Amino acid sequence: VLISDGMKNPRSIVLSHQTSSIYWSDWGTSVIERALMDGSRRTVVIGTDLGWPNGLAIDGRGGQLLWADALSRRIEVSRLDGSRRRVLVSGTPHPYGLTLYRGRVYWTDWDTHSIASVDLATGNNRRVELSNLTDLMDIKAVDGLGSTALTRDPCSVSNGGCSHLCLPTSETSFTCDCPTGVQLSVDRRNCSDRPQTYLIFSRKTLIQRVSLDEGLPRIPVTVVVSNITNVIGIDVDIAADKLYYSDVRQRLIAEANLYDGNDVRPVIQGDVGIVDGIAVDWLLGNIYWTDATRNTIEVAKRSGDCRLVLVTLGLDEPRALALLPSEGIMFFTDWGNRPKVEFSYMDGTHRTVVIDTGLGWPNGLAIDKSSQRIFWTDAKLHKLETSDYHGNHRVTIVSNLDHPYGLVVRDSALVWTDWTTKAVHSVDKYTDTQKPGSNACSDNNGGCRYLCLPNPNGSSCRTPSTRCPAKLDNQTKIFSSKPPDGTKHT
Repeated sequence: VLISDGMKNPRSIVLSHQTSSIYWSDWGTSVIERALMDGSRRTVVIGTDLGWPNGLAIDGRGGQLLWADALSRRIEVSRLDGSRRRVLVSGTPHPYGLTLYRGRVYWTDWDTHSIASVDLATGNNRRVELSNLTDLMDIKAVDGLGSTALTRDPCSVSNGGCSHLCLPTSETSFTCDCPTGVQLSVDRRNCSDRPQTYLIFSRKTLIQRVSLDEGLPRIPVTVVVSNITNVIGIDVDIAADKLYYSDVRQRLIAEANLYDGNDVRPVIQGDVGIVDGIAVDWLLGNIYWTDATRNTIEVAKRSGDCRLVLVTLGLDEPRALALLPSEGIMFFTDWGNRPKVEFSYMDGTHRTVVIDTGLGWPNGLAIDKSSQRIFWTDAKLHKLETSDYHGNHRVTIVSNLDHPYGLVVRDSALVWTDWTTKAVHSVDKYTDTQKPGSNACSDNNGGCRYLCLPNPNGSSCRTPSTRCPAKLDNQTKIFSSKPPDGTKHT
């Protein structure tokens, strides 16, 4: 993102190769501005007597800027610096798109549903080129014999030595820049592969990320995941460089590349209900999820095999799920008729109610290992709360929230999404806590043939209810006898 501050409704944009500049119109602030192609030296070119500035065009030969104003019903022209301003066409009902071709100005008009043109030099010889065209928008003239390229382009040889973007600032100078959310290195030529720290969040039909690296603007970038319709739950496996998400309309849990969203693969498809919460055991690669249709909490290998129902009794509307794989424990929320926050081992045993009073709609949930506390958002009571693992020492962190939903906590950082404000809010900072480590299942799948699920005492081997090959996820130990199911203590 080159420029974002002070914009309200930017509309048209054109380039002046002769001056290595960009021009744009903003009908929310009623101005036309320009900057160099790297976003620097921003200035207002036309800032008075503008209504709804729409289309822009550059007359490179004459050194002129043209614009259409739908409110004043005019097409005007000036020098590239905004001087020598004059009206070229008046009385055109609603001009929108604008272009030039061989001494004539062409424009689209929303009200007359037509494309018209006039002589660029005089504004005379006005004529309708095409009519009865509905839904007209922009227009561009294409001349296969012409060229608007610079005589000298400083980026034409080896992209100026830039790893990503080379942006001209004159015929002899340029600036290297990076995609949004990525830092330029100290050599001012090369960009890092990706942000060091970033948030990733779901927005129904979008999955987006925003860099939290120092000095970068907080601008969301869409992770291009194909064919999503209603994404709710998301989690990541940093070591595997994978993103996992639930699509409640497609009844789907899927996997994609964490950073670019490619290589989408269904993990569970069709045989799930409304999956609001999803969590990944990043030490083993198992995926846990809540199902508000079946009122269950389930687990499976990331391949989708070895599926097992862990918790089912007493659930009404299970929603969020948070794991602490190194300790073999998990917490989950239920916002049904008797809202509560519960605890269990990651094998589903030792289930305990932690909080069941003073709750409305407990949504987001997160664990802070360093303080041994849990945090949750409550959309009905409009607050963010915390307690220890046993539900004691309960404290309200933030109140008077609108509709908080997702939540992440890292060290002293609290970051949450809000449905009403349509924003991501934060307190303090965000750092990643998916630290390398191990548990009782890490070595050779804990000696289990199928599912090895950690708990504070060690692990338990469980037999899943679905297909489960004995050799999974590059594990080399294959059992030919009955699986050693039962509890395995370390």
